[in-house]
Amino acid sequence: MPEASAPRFRAGRNIAMKVPPHQFEATVAFYRDVVGLPHVGTFGTNELFELGEMRLWLNPLPTVSQAEIWLELQTDDTVEAARHLQAHGVARCDKMQWLPDDFDGFWMVNPAGIVHLVAHPLEEPDLTEDSDEADHQDQ
Repeated sequence: MPEASAPRFRAGRNIAMKVPPHQFEATVAFYRDVVGLPHVGTFGTNELFELGEMRLWLNPLPTVSQAEIWLELQTDDTVEAARHLQAHGVARCDKMQWLPDDFDGFWMVNPAGIVHLVAHPLEEPDLTEDSDEADHQDQ
């Protein structure tokens, strides 16, 4: 049970599936053609699909040998959230993937090894191919 002074966490809208590049096209085709999820668009190397009220981000990532699921947690106070998590032995992993300098959030890993983006709620991203964020998604 959360402490009285603990920051409030809630599910974010985004689920990222990091996929080895040799499996990426087949995975995109699976969600698009076999399952029939609505395709939202392309963001850098990511393909986005609606997954109910969630967004499924498929991202080819050369550093993984099998698919990984990354989750998003939102909080209104990321500084307090970072302090709270650190006090509970949860390490930040900011080098997991590039985030813009002005992004109000950070990466962490839960005890089971699942990566989480902890972020302040944001507006929807610009889904154009030429955005600065799209150029850094694999870093």
